[in-house]
Amino acid sequence: MRILSIQLISIVFISLLFSSALAAKKDRYEYENCLLEHLDHAKLDVASRYIAEACEENYGSGPSKVIFSDERKYNECLLDHMVGVESVDAVIRIRRACERKYR
Repeated sequence: MRILSIQLISIVFISLLFSSALAAKKDRYEYENCLLEHLDHAKLDVASRYIAEACEENYGSGPSKVIFSDERKYNECLLDHMVGVESVDAVIRIRRACERKYR
């Protein structure tokens, strides 16, 4: 009986480790896709930094991965509107508008 419960605990533990590894790989894949999709047409370094940070916050992995809905929407706003911007002033105004709308 005791051996059976030890085996069951081992199976559960291994299953949790395996599912955690798969989730981390999926998050990394989504993060890389976000970068490739949004940095492709970035015109300014400052815009590309905001894009990279938004991708990291929405799709990056790590212990602080929990992200609230408003923060995710803020990051999506940046991703939707920063691509192709050619003015630093526009970058600042877009960031502020996204902040006012979602934070």
